[in-house]
Amino acid sequence: MEKQLSEIAALVNGTVSQSDASVSVSNLGNISTASEGDLIFAVDGYIEAAAQSKASAVFPRRHPTKY
Repeated sequence: MEKQLSEIAALVNGTVSQSDASVSVSNLGNISTASEGDLIFAVDGYIEAAAQSKASAVFPRRHPTKY
């Protein structure tokens, strides 16, 4: 299922820049195998690596909460 970043941001009460709002993603991926159309998650220490990946979007998680 393809979603625009603006739709995903609304679902998680997040924000996305106006210029990126219409970017579409259709899969979840990981840093090492990400490709166009993937959304990946990254925590502190991996943000830069995620930004250098081929993913269409990165969902950064800073200061992860312990469960």
